[in-house]
Amino acid sequence: EEAAMLPGGITDERPKALIVYDDEETTNTLIEKLETIGYQSTVAINVRDAAKQIKFTKFEVLLLQEDYYGSNLAGNQLLRAVQALDTHRRRGMLVVLISPTMVTLDDLLAFCLSIDAVVNIEDLHTIDRILLSTVGRAKKFYDAYQEMLASCGLE
Repeated sequence: EEAAMLPGGITDERPKALIVYDDEETTNTLIEKLETIGYQSTVAINVRDAAKQIKFTKFEVLLLQEDYYGSNLAGNQLLRAVQALDTHRRRGMLVVLISPTMVTLDDLLAFCLSIDAVVNIEDLHTIDRILLSTVGRAKKFYDAYQEMLASCGLE
């Protein structure tokens, strides 16, 4: 996979984030917050586009709106697709569900949904700090996990 090209032939090596959100103002806020913590953002235009991008691009963060274009938790096709990704691909991507009703950083709920974190829309103004914390925790966990796999000869 190639890094994005910037003007002057410079490559953009920042980690990539995919935003799947149906409100332009919120999407712009998410882009700004991700930029401040060093991410290059891409915005999906619909579920099919998001699925295609996930298939062909290595995103380190996926911000997914629970009620994307009127969907709900049970009917969110992209969430189902992400939950069904093979474990190797899924482990490399931090999946954050943005919800109008769920409690921010409810770890048990995130675990039950097979995602990394839940953020309530009321807390989006602090999503940069939430992501930094969540990415740090996931890195610690997966580093230990990879170490264990390697020590068992399963890596």
